[in-house]
Amino acid sequence: MSDEHADFLNGLHVVENELERVIGELDEMQDRNGIPALDRVSLNPLQWALSKLADDLHDANAEIRKARLEVVAARRGAEDAQELRDAARHLYLVECGKYNAEVKRRLALEKQVAEVTAERDGLRDELEVVENLHDDACQQVGELTKKLGELPAQPAPEPHQWQVGDEIEDGHGVRRQVTGRNAQGWVFIEGNGAQSQSEWERCRWKLHRKASDVPPTPQQVEAFAEVAEPINDSVGTNGEGQS
Repeated sequence: MSDEHADFLNGLHVVENELERVIGELDEMQDRNGIPALDRVSLNPLQWALSKLADDLHDANAEIRKARLEVVAARRGAEDAQELRDAARHLYLVECGKYNAEVKRRLALEKQVAEVTAERDGLRDELEVVENLHDDACQQVGELTKKLGELPAQPAPEPHQWQVGDEIEDGHGVRRQVTGRNAQGWVFIEGNGAQSQSEWERCRWKLHRKASDVPPTPQQVEAFAEVAEPINDSVGTNGEGQS
């Protein structure tokens, strides 16, 4: 009840009390004057109207109070509903954030799985290629080992000891002459230094032609003829012929 309504009801009660006093004085005056009951002035309708007005006002105040309580309750309900909506929206946003995070995490995991799978397939392909190369290499090594086993471990030594004038040939077809041989067995080859015959042979040098197989040059024949000319018996030791 507002202050205005309370003041109005209080004033109305004052009027009722005053009316009751006036009615009492009026009845006393009429009793003193011996006025019959049918001719008396009655203020009861006014009192009833005032009582009815007070009751109606009281009922109106009660209805207003009820309505205000309902309004307050409605407002409180609206506020509670708004709070519930806000809480529900916040929860919805939180759940959406969790869902989006899970989706991103799943996509990241799928990407990682795809990368790992691709890397695994690449490594598998590389491993397969390496295994094929390894098999090919093993096969080639086996073939080379087999061929190597068919070859002699080192060149067979030549029975002929190289001599000065012998013609020696290396693995590339280059030929050089033996220019000397010392007591320690070292063989000197033209333009290549000196080492033992076995070392020369191990380096793929071999005898191409012996010096004794080379036909003598005209100069050598002439020099040999001069040395081998027979002695004339008719000539004495003092250069004079014998008689």
